Amino acid sequence: MYTAADLRDAAADDLLAEFGVVMARTQRELQGHACLELEEVEPDRHQIMVSRSFGTWVSDPQDMSEALATFAMRATEKLRARGLTSSAIGIFAETDSFKPGVPQHNPSRTAPLASATYDSRIVLTIVRRLFQGFMREGFAYKKAGVRLMDLAKPEDLQGDLFTPAGIGDEKLMSTLDAINRRFGRGTASLGASSWQRSPEWASRQNMLSGRFTTSLSQLPRVQC
Repeated sequence: MYTAADLRDAAADDLLAEFGVVMARTQRELQGHACLELEEVEPDRHQIMVSRSFGTWVSDPQDMSEALATFAMRATEKLRARGLTSSAIGIFAETDSFKPGVPQHNPSRTAPLASATYDSRIVLTIVRRLFQGFMREGFAYKKAGVRLMDLAKPEDLQGDLFTPAGIGDEKLMSTLDAINRRFGRGTASLGASSWQRSPEWASRQNMLSGRFTTSLSQLPRVQC
């Protein structure tokens, strides 16, 4: 078979026997039979995760705390961009799993929230709480990340008499996002994160291609 027409006109029994049900459904679709339901609304993701492999080994709690705060800021930025809230927050870190002879420590912690939120300040508070006693002395970590889970749209939240349906300073977060969209990520941030500088733990980017179409400072110059 070389074309879609060949697939459409092939013997159905032979196609099913040789390639399986997925190919058979594809043939049926080409013949005009609806086999797959259309998904008109993309389902919201169950979680948002921001993680990075470090450019160097991280054993200093201050560096790890700063990295997790930076990831939390980025995760909540994504959360607000999708118009969602989160009701659970998790952090994790990993040593080098490619060195099986070396002792490993891959901690992971999760905390549910009393009320869903999209507010970076609240998320950072929980991340700092989870980080207490998180690292183990004598281990160096190669990767870490933050997860926002139990996602929902604000209008779908159900509160009660004692707990509000959703919490967060919408005006402050909107202002924060607007400034960062206009002037670049990290222009407006919270003190615990480090978007505005290049920390030692940041991923190495020595071999990046030039950003000639997005950065004026990298435009090629020609002298005649």
